[in-house]
Order: sequence, then structure tokens, then C-alpha cells
Amino acid sequence: MKRKLFFTSLLALFFGVALFLSSCEDPPPYCEVNNVGDITIVNQTGFWFYFALDDYSDFRLNDGASKTYYDEPAGTHYFYIYDDFTSTWYYETEHLSSCEDLTFTWYLNKKKSSARSFVLEIARNGEVIKTLTEFKPAKNK
Repeated sequence: MKRKLFFTSLLALFFGVALFLSSCEDPPPYCEVNNVGDITIVNQTGFWFYFALDDYSDFRLNDGASKTYYDEPAGTHYFYIYDDFTSTWYYETEHLSSCEDLTFTWYLNKKKSSARSFVLEIARNGEVIKTLTEFKPAKNK
């Protein structure tokens, strides 16, 4: 009788602990709670360029290099590149959602004979969403 009561109590305790553990939810990820994501700029052009993101200071990025901005607030972001041949800043905008990784990758446009023609590939969480070959000049950068 004591043995049966012991096993019944042990079984009830096991089910109680299992029920408690299954009802616990994982806390939401940091990026979801803070409504942030990451933005990476990659230069694959064969040249160095000056880049900028939003109101941050511009920076030089060598060919083959990248720069990542962590924990950027969700919303629309402005990405700039400086063309020293034309002395012009160009820009593109893209929306960043919570917990996203947004990547701007610049390549040399091999389809055009001009050595200064570029392609911008925009990827969201590793999947390319846009490929651009024409860019807007920035009026106030």
C-alpha cells in the first residue's frame, strides 16, 4: 500500500513538473522587444568608396570589405555612396523590420562597358529582394 502511494505521488509530481515546464514560454528575442535589426554594407566593386548610413559619418570601405550596423531601429533607412569621379553622393532607401538583417552589396556592372557602372543588390535575411543599376543623387548629403 505504501509502495503504491509512493509511486502514485511520484507520478503526480512528474506530471506536475512536466505540465509546469511545458507552460513556460520563451521570452521574445531582444530584437523583437527593442524593435531593431542589423544593416550590413558590402563593397565588391574592385574599388574603395565612401559610404554612409542615415546620419552617421561617412566612412571609407575598401574592396572586399564590409561594415555592419547592429541594433538599428526598425523603419526606413537611407544608404549613401560617394562617387568621386562625379563628386556626387547617391542614395537608396529601404525599410528595416524588427529582427531583420538587411544587406546592401555593391558590385561592378559587367554588362556595361563603363568601368564606373555599378549594381546594388539589396538582401533581406539573406534573400535578394532588389537589384538596382540606377541611383538617385542626394541633394543634401
